Amino acid sequence: MFLLERVLAGEPLNYDEEKKQALAQWLTLEIEDAFAARAPQEAIWQECLRMYEAQGTNEIRNIPIEGVKNIEIPLGAIAADSIYAQALDTMFVINPPITVRAVSPGEDATQAAKAIQRLANWGAAGPFNLRASADHQAPDRPTE
Repeated sequence: MFLLERVLAGEPLNYDEEKKQALAQWLTLEIEDAFAARAPQEAIWQECLRMYEAQGTNEIRNIPIEGVKNIEIPLGAIAADSIYAQALDTMFVINPPITVRAVSPGEDATQAAKAIQRLANWGAAGPFNLRASADHQAPDRPTE
């Protein structure tokens, strides 16, 4: 159970130019820190995508034979695609993919669970488009 408190009258916000500048400076610092913290993760994502697509780091190697193209075989991509397909099959072989059950005994809880189940069924098949959304959950880039 959640209790909501309603405030009928409140005090207006009191702020001056100095507080606005402090807020703007704080927001700028937080956003810059967030982008800086994300940069190493993006580098890892780019490296993983390069390996998934089997793009070599060196176009031409001189060992063991001079001027030979570097070839990579995407074994990781083959395994990842297989696991991804198995995961999707496991999720959507059951119909409906979302099951709602009443936690407490009683007619009211059962009726509420049935109503939520109907909503979940409607949403999964209709506006939420659960299957199409799941198709985009694991790939490195969106498919079209």
